[in-house]
Amino acid sequence: MEVVSFGIPYDLKKKMKEVDINWNEEVRKLIGAKVREYRRKKALGRLMQCLRTPLPNSIPHGKGFQSY
Repeated sequence: MEVVSFGIPYDLKKKMKEVDINWNEEVRKLIGAKVREYRRKKALGRLMQCLRTPLPNSIPHGKGFQSY
């Protein structure tokens, strides 16, 4: 596991100590959720770009649907 550190205001740190919450676990969950959200948005953006790209007017022989 990697270690990440960051600063928070002193008053917030005092308030955090007053509640019975596993802050390490909460921060890990939050970061994981944000990463998943970012990746979903990025994938959606790529999909939307593909949908906006016009299809060619004709499909080369052998590349389209075959009728039987």
